[in-house]
Amino acid sequence: MQLSIEYFTERDSTVNICSIDLAKAFDKLNRYALFIKLMKRKCPLNLIDILENWYSKSKTCVKWGNSFSQFFKLKAGVRQGGVLSPILFAVLINDVLIKLQDSSLGGHIKNIAFNCFMYADDLLLLSISIHDMQRMVDICKSELDWLDMNINVTKTSCIRIGNRFDCNVADITIDNVSINWVNEIRYLGVYILCNKIFKCNTHNAKMKYFRSLNGVLGKIGTSSSIDVTLSLISSFCTPVLLYGLDTGCLSKAQINRLNYPFSSVFTKLFSTFNKNIIIQCQYYTGYLPLKYILDLRFLNFVTGLNNAMHSPAYILFKMFGEKELLSVANVYNINLTDSCRLRKIKIWNSFKNECELCL
Repeated sequence: MQLSIEYFTERDSTVNICSIDLAKAFDKLNRYALFIKLMKRKCPLNLIDILENWYSKSKTCVKWGNSFSQFFKLKAGVRQGGVLSPILFAVLINDVLIKLQDSSLGGHIKNIAFNCFMYADDLLLLSISIHDMQRMVDICKSELDWLDMNINVTKTSCIRIGNRFDCNVADITIDNVSINWVNEIRYLGVYILCNKIFKCNTHNAKMKYFRSLNGVLGKIGTSSSIDVTLSLISSFCTPVLLYGLDTGCLSKAQINRLNYPFSSVFTKLFSTFNKNIIIQCQYYTGYLPLKYILDLRFLNFVTGLNNAMHSPAYILFKMFGEKELLSVANVYNINLTDSCRLRKIKIWNSFKNECELCL
């Protein structure tokens, strides 16, 4: 998504993004609409009969304190957390994406549609034109009405990214209800800002990181083994801070701002604010600094795209992202065919050389 937005903004276009919130998508899924979609895909009737029989016997109850209500039937929805549920939901919702792709509306790059992005029930629409965006929203509304799924208009919002991001524009409506133009939207846990360029807000990630960090330190204290403390923080806290940053969507200034909470652990454990000492502490405890971790995660993420050669993300990256990949790889003398383990070794050797210069 970032590459497609940057493609248009670099060409002096302003991208309109609409984040559509589906109300209780998994809980209120119309099973008969799902069965119709499965039949259109020529799914074996025996399998559809099994699914219909299985879901018709789904029951649940309500627990209040130590009391339980009587069991009652679930007449809609798929099981939350079920292995099959995401696949069934994808089958149900797929025609929304196909109709958006066939509409020739929204963002297109070299005759390839990049006008919508969806993961589970999180749907984003991209368009340069407000008129196209309204028509795309209408297409979604029409298909979702057929699927008996509702759009939560109060949680649906729009932002603009580009040179004219702060201009007044016409409202986009759903059933004559205007969608709010906001300063940021949340997509898959990442906050995207309304700005001249694609930018993410890392403030919420830092807050969650400090909450999880305080939770760990509050349980084990600072008198525990440093190895144990760092291991727990690396497992439970660091992923919170770095969630969704594998794609390299941060600027150098944002990386520097993230480095403060990341390095604060070593500041607290080793009682020092000296950057050179902190680097030495990271080296001798076996932990990479933030900039090296982000580069390693970016290389691993991009290499993983080779396993999805027909995905839009892979196509976009092949068009515009290889230059960035090569620039990062060349810093550490990494070949694109290197294994994950070898990449980590080469990045660690680069960090080792930095530590020797600090002595």
